[in-house]
Amino acid sequence: MDSMDTKLTKFLTSWLNRQQAAPSSSMCDFDSLQNEIQPCDIILVEGRSRISEVVKTVSRSCWSHAAIYLGRKEDIQNGTIDREINDHNALKKTSGVILETNIEDGTVLRPLDAYRSEHLRICRPRKITSNQRKLVINHLTSALGQDYGVRQLFDLARFMVPWSVVSRRWHSTLFSNSVGRQTNYVCSTLISSAFSYASFPILPLIKLQKDNEYKVYRRNPKLCTPADFDKSPYFDIVKYPYMLDAKQNEDQINWDSVDELETKERELYV
Repeated sequence: MDSMDTKLTKFLTSWLNRQQAAPSSSMCDFDSLQNEIQPCDIILVEGRSRISEVVKTVSRSCWSHAAIYLGRKEDIQNGTIDREINDHNALKKTSGVILETNIEDGTVLRPLDAYRSEHLRICRPRKITSNQRKLVINHLTSALGQDYGVRQLFDLARFMVPWSVVSRRWHSTLFSNSVGRQTNYVCSTLISSAFSYASFPILPLIKLQKDNEYKVYRRNPKLCTPADFDKSPYFDIVKYPYMLDAKQNEDQINWDSVDELETKERELYV
């Protein structure tokens, strides 16, 4: 029975994680991003897999995945991360290191360059202290090697069933099935739990009281989706578009002819 469960899990993992072709154009100047990104910046990824489409539908957002930047390998002072880098050739050859949780590998370190061809957005925690950064990174590294939440893997597969077949009530509980119980993380819940551990807010509940006092309640990190970092007023949105200086002539851009574009692209651009 265990063998059958393992085979089914592997099949679903492969099916949900199957990628569409990378876009032929990019909205993000990755080289600029790579030079200016800071430790504890959240990297939101649009995603091109089946599971990405599920998360985008559930969260009503274009962002399907979240990773966190730990820093340049030569600047990171963490024994666990150092050992992981020394054990992986891909990390030895890179400078920027990120941590993420994905269906295929669980919680792992990866080179920042792995997302060079993707549509990205940076969410930067405002006024985070050096001690909070340290707490966030320590909490994240304690989860290295942990598996992805298999229960959520099956839930995500079920979510691909047409909307008319699946109960509306079930849709809203996809990310809250395991609230209050110890489970493995998905990408955004791991990062959210690390910021919660460091007492840094994402989307807290704030209730105003008399005399301009207020009470603050910490949100359950297991309910966090990638889009919540985008929505949070405690994170600044940082974008790295291509600067068109080379195409700029005073206050005008020298637009290129659309004749060289494919037919589908010519329908969108002029």
